[in-house]
Amino acid sequence: MSNLAKIEEIYHAALEKTTGERDKFLNEICGDEAELLREIEALLEFDEKAQDFIETPPEDLAAALFEKGSNPKNIGKTLNHYRIMSHLGAGGMGEVYLAEDIKLGRKIALKLLPKQFQTDTERKKRFEQEARAVSALNHPNIITIYGIEETEDINFIATEFIDGQTLREKINEKSLCWQKTIEIALQITSALESAHSVGIIHRDIKPANIMVRRDGIVKVLDFGLAKLTAQTADSGDFKTQEQTAPNRVMGTINYMSPEQALGEKVDTRTDIFSLGVVLYEMLSGVQPFRGTSDAAIYNATINKNPPSVSELRAEIPPAFDRIIKRAIEKKRENRYQTISDLSADLQKLKENPNLSSGIFFAFRPQKKTLKLLFPLAAAAILLFAGVYFAIIRQATAENQTTENSNFNYTQLTSQSGEELYPSLSPDGKTFIYSTRATGKWDIYFQRVGGANAVNLTADSPADDRQPAFSPNGEQIVFRSERDGGGIFIMGATGESVRRISNEGFYPAWSPDGTEIVYCIDDFDEPGARSTVPSQLWIVNIASGEKRLLTKSDAVQPNWSPNGHRIAYWGIKTGGQRDIKTISASGGEAVQVTDDASIDWNPVWSADGKYLYFASNRGGSMNLWRVRIEEKTGEVSGTLEAVTIPSTYSQFFSFARDGKHFAYVQSNIYTNIFQIDFDPQTETLGESSVEITQGSKITTNVQISPNDDLIVFDSIGDKQENIFVANADGTGIRQITGDTYKNRAPRWSPDGKRIAFFTDKTGIYEGWTINPDGSNLKLITKLPEKVPAQLPVWSPDGKKLLFNTTNGYPVIFDPDKAQFEQTPEPLPVEADPNRRFMAYSWSPDGNKLIGYGKGADELESYIIQYDFETKDYKKITEFGIRPVWLSDNQRFLYIHRNKIFLFDMKKMENKELLTSATKEFQSISISKDNKKIYYSLKGAESDIWLASVL
Repeated sequence: MSNLAKIEEIYHAALEKTTGERDKFLNEICGDEAELLREIEALLEFDEKAQDFIETPPEDLAAALFEKGSNPKNIGKTLNHYRIMSHLGAGGMGEVYLAEDIKLGRKIALKLLPKQFQTDTERKKRFEQEARAVSALNHPNIITIYGIEETEDINFIATEFIDGQTLREKINEKSLCWQKTIEIALQITSALESAHSVGIIHRDIKPANIMVRRDGIVKVLDFGLAKLTAQTADSGDFKTQEQTAPNRVMGTINYMSPEQALGEKVDTRTDIFSLGVVLYEMLSGVQPFRGTSDAAIYNATINKNPPSVSELRAEIPPAFDRIIKRAIEKKRENRYQTISDLSADLQKLKENPNLSSGIFFAFRPQKKTLKLLFPLAAAAILLFAGVYFAIIRQATAENQTTENSNFNYTQLTSQSGEELYPSLSPDGKTFIYSTRATGKWDIYFQRVGGANAVNLTADSPADDRQPAFSPNGEQIVFRSERDGGGIFIMGATGESVRRISNEGFYPAWSPDGTEIVYCIDDFDEPGARSTVPSQLWIVNIASGEKRLLTKSDAVQPNWSPNGHRIAYWGIKTGGQRDIKTISASGGEAVQVTDDASIDWNPVWSADGKYLYFASNRGGSMNLWRVRIEEKTGEVSGTLEAVTIPSTYSQFFSFARDGKHFAYVQSNIYTNIFQIDFDPQTETLGESSVEITQGSKITTNVQISPNDDLIVFDSIGDKQENIFVANADGTGIRQITGDTYKNRAPRWSPDGKRIAFFTDKTGIYEGWTINPDGSNLKLITKLPEKVPAQLPVWSPDGKKLLFNTTNGYPVIFDPDKAQFEQTPEPLPVEADPNRRFMAYSWSPDGNKLIGYGKGADELESYIIQYDFETKDYKKITEFGIRPVWLSDNQRFLYIHRNKIFLFDMKKMENKELLTSATKEFQSISISKDNKKIYYSLKGAESDIWLASVL
């Protein structure tokens, strides 16, 4: 007899008895057939069919079986400061009760470990691990856990109480239209994106584990089967930590991914499959993989494809079919590679149900399973029986800012566009920041908890950014472009503005308020910053006297609270971005980080014991810290993740009390567009076409010589790869597939090869590859391991130029291997402080155009190199990334949020295209000059406050 048959037999037998007879009957099962009870319990957890069979409360078998373990005497009992009010439900790992938190006067839910398992060490351990594993999460769509406690030999977890319905109930009511399905699905993807970003995989996404509150807020429940990925601190090797036995199948059979059903190792894509199954059921009312037995369900999951949802419900947009089909692909490499991918397509469908398949799906590279730096507690094995409840907390990946502290997160700004560079006042009651609400960067003052922001720099027509409160809160230092640019100081309410330096960015105060440290170079994103060396300078506010602090590359300084050291980050050979500290009086810098991760934005804790910084080492850009000796800079501890609920965190500011810090939560993305262009009239088409869509950085686009393909690179989490697609964005294929930084692809003139640069040898070097991913060949060979970057082909394809970090380009033979090369460097400019970055070779082969700037200049501008005269000539006053038109006379180039056309013969500049809120990143033009391709960066950034509870 199958387990399900046994359940059915016991179920009917129990219902036929009176209450007293049923109690005796169940006592007999618990006492004499414990093994059967465990089988039934397991089936209730992992078989949705069994749950559906017995879902009519209060007579269902689940409630009856677990009533024996719940002990009615618990009603009215007080556990610590929680008074139990009623019984809510049960799962394999415990009983769930509604309780009152006597201290705070709020309803909460308690999950109690059943008495029969109190002495079971393994189950008790799993019970505790369930809470610890998911307490790494903090997200509005994940149920919050308040604590893990024990009293009177009872172990329990306290969580928020959810007043609403499970998604199972919603589906049974047949009340879900496709629009409502999208609204719910977007909230689920947001929750999973938060979990995946810190290495947690749910592994049991199903309707019973999702609740919809009465106000429409969705809560993802029960991470009891969650699997965490971690990195051992000793070896640095990534490993997968499994709490389950090898090859043991865990999950709910109807929602398992094929790899999960086969007992294979799983990654975040298993949650994507399960969510696809849930979406199918929400839309159609039936499960896509069904059968009369477990074996039949397994077979359907692994080998069969269900009919499309639009076949079952005609009103479903066909685009939804494509989303679900991609989510439930059998092979995980054919699925959405990240939950963000799925979310992006759902959002597009929400905005435009009639999107065509050609440009619909957001492009993303394959993402490896996210991993944490330090081993986390392995996830617990079992989960609830699909009844009501779940447990989670906030997204803080086994880290603390102070010992074992919890945070409360408050959103401080919510304008459209970007709010950046927050600085908390010393008392943490007010803050300042920069935003472009008026069309230019201004500095605003706002009360924490308030909504009225005061523009402190409204009287200036120039950009004002990067503000910082003085240690006593009475002054503000900031970067301004007014009167030629520099560092300025003003009063806390915007009065008495004065310049203290005619150069500098990211100013920071000394603790005594007498000096300012600043860097020479500016940047928007750490990964996109060039390797032009930037020094740190210190200026005395009273005298204006300056002194040089560093000679090697250094930006974004931050002074330690006791004045001993200054932290900063810089780029070293090979493009690595690392944190260092240096004595405020100068000397040798001390390395804090030294690896391939992007580490930046260092900020000292209020007590000077820790250095906090932003890093992508955990998979997403988030907050990390390390214990450090403030006087010596010696690192005295291991790196710790202090993950906050954001997929991209930056610009941290601590209040002096150490109990509050502000940060920016950003969504930064870059996508590719195409617009028609008439080279005769120099006019653009009416509208552009979006080629790629999504929330990743997809840039460095170039159209092929035959105008039929495009090549571009895309930045994922800790990986950057190169992709080829049809000119309309369809048929995307990845041609590099590793964890290195593969950047700036360029077509050869015959379209048979692609040049690019990558750090796969430890430094950036130039390579070529065929468009199908074959014939990878190393080209460059430079002395003293000088990095090679940004390739440029000659028009005849016989020469291949790579730029270098030494400030001059070098020409190679693309048909020779590295060891056969005889590099031909271009002559160094007459101005040794100006760097030239070649970008485009003229069609007649006589000239190069590129961009650069001198050490003392703020803006990059277009520069021409003439092969005949061997001279460099400044062409424009601003701009980057110029691209020749076929007439050898005109070129396109970018300056922030504008694209310009420059005529060399007429020496005239014409503005072609402007974006109100986004910045252009790269540009390319078709061979016939009738289509322009460009990448456009967008960002939404809000300021949040984290407070220690």
